[in-house]
Amino acid sequence: MVGARERRLAELTAPGAAYELRDEVVDGVPLRVYARAPRSLAEVLAASRSFGDRDLLVHGDDRLTFAEHADLATALAGWLHHVAGVGRGDRVAVSMRNVPEWSPVFWATTALGAILVPLNAWWTAAEFRHALADCRPSLVIADPERVDVLLGVPELDVPVIEVRGTRGRGGGIVPWDEVVEQSRAVGPAPEVPIGPDDDATILYTAGTTGTPKGAVGSHRNFGTDVMNRSLAVVAGRGDAAPVPSRLLLTYPMFHIAGLCVLVSAVWAGTTVVTMHRWDPDEAVTLIRRERLTGAAGVPLTMGQLVDAVAPHRHELGHLGAIRMGGTAVPPELVRRIGARFDGAVAPTNAYGLTETTSGVVTTSGAEYLASPDVVGRPYPGLELAVVDPATGDRQPPGEVGEVWLRGANVVRRYWNAPAATAQAFTDGWFHTGDLGRVDDEGRLRVVDRIKDVVDRGGEAVHCVEVEDAIAEHPDVVEVAVIGVRHPDLGEEVGAIVRTRPGTALRADDLRSDLTARLAHFKIPTVVAFRDEPLPRNAVGKILKQPLRAGLRVP
Repeated sequence: MVGARERRLAELTAPGAAYELRDEVVDGVPLRVYARAPRSLAEVLAASRSFGDRDLLVHGDDRLTFAEHADLATALAGWLHHVAGVGRGDRVAVSMRNVPEWSPVFWATTALGAILVPLNAWWTAAEFRHALADCRPSLVIADPERVDVLLGVPELDVPVIEVRGTRGRGGGIVPWDEVVEQSRAVGPAPEVPIGPDDDATILYTAGTTGTPKGAVGSHRNFGTDVMNRSLAVVAGRGDAAPVPSRLLLTYPMFHIAGLCVLVSAVWAGTTVVTMHRWDPDEAVTLIRRERLTGAAGVPLTMGQLVDAVAPHRHELGHLGAIRMGGTAVPPELVRRIGARFDGAVAPTNAYGLTETTSGVVTTSGAEYLASPDVVGRPYPGLELAVVDPATGDRQPPGEVGEVWLRGANVVRRYWNAPAATAQAFTDGWFHTGDLGRVDDEGRLRVVDRIKDVVDRGGEAVHCVEVEDAIAEHPDVVEVAVIGVRHPDLGEEVGAIVRTRPGTALRADDLRSDLTARLAHFKIPTVVAFRDEPLPRNAVGKILKQPLRAGLRVP
C-alpha cells in the first residue's frame, strides 16, 4: 500500500508532470517547489472566474458565486487603493465571523500586494491592542461584535469598516455598504507585480514566549498549500477521502486552517458553506439542504457532527469526508467515524501549524482508520526531521525527539520579532515544539509538546500569559497553569493556585477577575487551590508534571 502510494506520487511530481517538483533556493534555503504552483494569490483569484455562476460562499440565505466574488474583490481592491490609500506592504486587519464579506477582503488586499492580518474574533480589547500596535494596519474591517470591542481600544486611530452593522455609528466607523457602493465608481486598482515570496498575511500565534507573534505568510506558502491539497486528491486511492466539492467549513477563517480551506476552495472550485455559530443540528440541515460532500473542523465540532449525522446516514449518503485538525484528534473519534459509517465517510487528519501554513503531514481513509494515532506522512517536497532537542542531532526511526519541518509551506519569519525568529528557525527548519517519532514506514506520531502551551480545541493558550494574569490577583501567591485532558477539546485550561493565608478566594471570583483581560477560551475551567508551596526544581522553575495528577474536567 505504501509502495503504490509512493510510486503514484513519484509519477505525479516527476519532471514534466502536472505536479512537477524542482529544486530552488529561496532566501538562501534549498527547497523543493512546485513548478506549476500559482505565483501569487492574485493569480488564484483571476483563475477562479472560470467557475462562473457556481456558488463559492453560502451563509444562511446569502449566496455569492465565483464570478460575483471575483468582481467584488476586484472592485474592493480599487477602493482600498484609490480611497483608503492602501499599497504594497501596507497592512489591512480583519476580524469577524465566517461571513461572506471575509473572503473578498482577503483577496482584494493580497491582490494589491498588501498584507492581510486576520485577528482572532474572540480576543479582548487588550489583546487587540497588542496586535494592532504590532502590525500598525492602515484600516480595520470588522463585524458589529468586534467593532464593539475595538471601541475599547483608545489608541486605535485608523478607519474602521463595519460589516453587517445595523446602526449608524459615526466617529470614524464606515458602513460596509458605503464602501461597496463607492468601489463600483472608483475604478480598478493598477496591476501590481507580485512575486511568490512577497508577504501576504500576518497571523498571530501564541508561540513560545507568551507574547503573540505574527507569522508572516508568503504567496508561495499559500500556493504550495493549494498544490498539496490538489495533489492529495489526484493521488488518492479508492479508500482515500473523496473530493469535498461542497464543504461545510467550521474552522474560523482567522485561523490558518480555515484560511487555507478558503484559498483552496477558490483555486479548486469548491463551494464553501459557513454558519453564524456552531450548531450540530443546523449543520445536519445544511448538509441535507446543500447536499454537502464534506465537512472540516476541529475534533470537538466534528465529533458532535458525527453524532448528529449518524441517525440520518442513509439519507445523507452524499457526505463522504470529515476533515479534522487544529488540535490532536482523539483516536476514539476516528474509530467512531469508522463504526458509525461503515467506511462510507473517510476521516482525514492534517498535522501542521500557523508557521507551516496549515497541514503538511496527512493521513486519511482506511489507513487512518487502521492507525488512528498516526498523523500521517509529509507532503512531497516537505522535509521532516526528528531531532534531539538538546543537541539538534537527528533521531533514528522509532526514537522520540522534536519535530522539525522545512519546505515551501514554512513561513520565513515573525513580524517585528528577530529574536523569536532566530529561536524558532534554523536554516529554514522550523522547530515545532512538538515531540514525535517516525516509524519505519515514514509515518509521524506526535506524542507530546515541548512548548508550555495548552491546545484547547485548536486555540493555543500560552500558560505564561494566563499565569501572569492570575498572579495579578492580590490573594494569589503563586500559580501554575497546565493542560487538563478533555474528551472533546483535547485539553482544557487548568490552574493550580496557592493563595495567601487567611484568604478565601473562590474559583468563580478568580474567573470573573480574568474576564476583562483574557479571551474566554483562556480562562481556566479547572481551578485547584492549595496551601503549600508549588513544587520547584533546583533553579526555581515550577515542576508541572506532579501537579497534573488528580486534575479532572468537572
